[in-house]
Amino acid sequence: MAATGPPPRLERRADRGHGASYRPVQRNLGIEPPSRTAWMVRGSCATIIRSPLRSPSMQTLRSLVAVVVLLLAAAACARAAGGDVQPAVALQEVQEKGAFFLDVRTPGEFAGGHAVGAQLVPWVYGGGRLNPDFVAQVEKITPPDKPVVVICRSGSRSVPAAARLRGAGYKEVYNVLGGSIAWRAAHLPWEGPGH
Repeated sequence: MAATGPPPRLERRADRGHGASYRPVQRNLGIEPPSRTAWMVRGSCATIIRSPLRSPSMQTLRSLVAVVVLLLAAAACARAAGGDVQPAVALQEVQEKGAFFLDVRTPGEFAGGHAVGAQLVPWVYGGGRLNPDFVAQVEKITPPDKPVVVICRSGSRSVPAAARLRGAGYKEVYNVLGGSIAWRAAHLPWEGPGH
């Protein structure tokens, strides 16, 4: 951190074999408290000694607190307009808000069992091919002003699918964290083989 303004007036101290040594002149005229930054000059090198409140560790702590506050604010905003939710919260969105429940797994995975009420629109097909008509297929089933809950097997495909829907104008899109694996682990309604 660079000091603002010129360094304070310095006075010469006795030479103790280390070259010229200077220290700031302390004048307390009752006008303002002394600065938290002190100057020390030895020879021709000037260094700034910072108080503990301006140390790098305190600055790091302040930065960390600011980041945490911003993340909490972002999480609150994301929750208001969709975002990542636990399986039980996703079920609540479907039941209370009448959200459209979208399963983006492959047809084979869906046939092997799925969350009750979920409808299939695959994000990818077997072999990892992206579904080029994904948004158009979803738009045929539900309008953009209706909340959408997106689920896949583990949560990895539903994230980009949910982002794609948001980009297409869907205002409230929820991603089920952990996908159908977490859904089944929470013992939420499931239909099909493996029931």
